[in-house]
Amino acid sequence: MALDLNKKDVLLGQSVAEQVKNIDDNFTTLFDNEDDLQTQVNTKEPKIDTKGTAFNKNYSTANPLMDGVASAGTADNIARGDHKHPTDTSRLAAAPDGTNTLLDSNNKVRVMYLPDTVLGQVVYKDTFNATTGAPTTLTGYTTPTKGDYFICKVAGTKNPDGTTATDGEYEVGDWAVYNGATWDKIDNTDAVRLVNGQKGNVETYKREWTSGATYYAGDIVLKDSVLYLYINATPSSEHAVTENEYFQIFGRVYSTATTTADGLMSAADKSKLNGIAEGANKTTVDEALSSTSTNPVQNKIINSALGNKVDKETGKGLSSNDYTTAEKNKLASIDDSLLGVTADDIGKVKDVTVNGTTVVNASGVAAITLPKLTVSYTSVTTSDSAWTTQTINGTTYQAIRLTKTDGIIDVYNANGQEIVVQKTFDTTYMYILVGTAKIACTIRKISLS
Repeated sequence: MALDLNKKDVLLGQSVAEQVKNIDDNFTTLFDNEDDLQTQVNTKEPKIDTKGTAFNKNYSTANPLMDGVASAGTADNIARGDHKHPTDTSRLAAAPDGTNTLLDSNNKVRVMYLPDTVLGQVVYKDTFNATTGAPTTLTGYTTPTKGDYFICKVAGTKNPDGTTATDGEYEVGDWAVYNGATWDKIDNTDAVRLVNGQKGNVETYKREWTSGATYYAGDIVLKDSVLYLYINATPSSEHAVTENEYFQIFGRVYSTATTTADGLMSAADKSKLNGIAEGANKTTVDEALSSTSTNPVQNKIINSALGNKVDKETGKGLSSNDYTTAEKNKLASIDDSLLGVTADDIGKVKDVTVNGTTVVNASGVAAITLPKLTVSYTSVTTSDSAWTTQTINGTTYQAIRLTKTDGIIDVYNANGQEIVVQKTFDTTYMYILVGTAKIACTIRKISLS
């Protein structure tokens, strides 16, 4: 049987499974060839059985050699058929488990003897400068190999081989891993380092303002139902909470309105208001004479006057002229504006002003229009022209610029979840700081109109 001299190549670009199978097939072919060769040797003639003949003499008593410089040799001794060679430790390094066994029990090459490139493992190369795109100590690195990885030492947008990164800017600590075609960035810098200049479990909402407490930029405090945002870069405990260079109004907290405090209208009050016709006034007139009534049109005055009347006697006039000077003076003190007033005019409003403007119409009704809440939504994409930047405490934030307003502003992400933002102001604009990166979001504005 002829020897099989064909072998399968192990090439870059093959999968690990393909490379391991080709290596395994090559070893199988090698062992099959060894068996075939031994079969051919055993069938050759003549087979020498007698010692001391020309073909079989001077058996060597020395141990067989293994390593050394190649040579034809000079000894005419021959080896016995059952001789053994020592283990060739120079050809096979010991495995991590302390053995030098190449094959496992299934005659497969053990994984620990396969190179990292076959297994697809990553290989640490060096740190690198992402600004210049150069390794720190490794020189002449221009051709990356699949599995090479570097750790960013200086932030920037360059890969370790000098090409431009496509996964965004590298931060210090990020990994750059070559996948055989392009560089992949493994982001190791997502952790929050500081919140409002503070470390640890930081709460930005500080609840009720407390005199003497230290506040930091971005802190929110509540005082007299008004939310204030601390906007100064320098922490302080010495400033009262009012609109100044340290605090700006951030929003208001409303409860249900009462007879003594402004607030939100309750559902019951709204239902009651909806049931009142426009321009209506409540006027109660007594159905019968009364001496105790407190209604706007009080007939107790009439009742009292009738109690002091002079009874008319048949055939007689008034007993005397008792119209006194005091009563004349009382009549003279009545305002002329009441002259000609009819019964229909009783109970009408004379005058009501709101913010300096009269709101009483010709019918004597005070028509007051209450402001209503207006809610509007604005979608902002990452390419919107409203984006700008604001720098606080040395950190540059992505900000949405809006016209300055007293309305309440809320921001929601693409999933409809409200996100925590910071707001800053100048004389014209309000800036909503969403973070160090732009995000698609929706702005809700609540205002009175």
